[in-house]
Amino acid sequence: MTQHFYFDTSVFSQAGNFTFGNTSRFSPDLRGPSTFNMDFSVFKGFKWREKLTAQIRAEAFNGFNHPTWGNPGLTVNQPGTFGIINNANGNRTMQLALKVNY
Repeated sequence: MTQHFYFDTSVFSQAGNFTFGNTSRFSPDLRGPSTFNMDFSVFKGFKWREKLTAQIRAEAFNGFNHPTWGNPGLTVNQPGTFGIINNANGNRTMQLALKVNY
């Protein structure tokens, strides 16, 4: 499922040749969507002998599997992509590890 975010393109227009636009270079009103990422980890240590220890760990990155939306299109000349978010990433990743110290 692709989610599209639309911005009002009537607010922005391409400035004419050899003229300045009326928007600042870094406008605080124009930002990409926020991100939410929660990582989890579980560790458990074992001791078999005096110098032989082990640790098992399970880690999950982006544990709630929230998408990370890309920034909207910034080219005013292309109304088909201006202000539209076309990409997302941030899949959940899990790993399991065993560490042995001797």
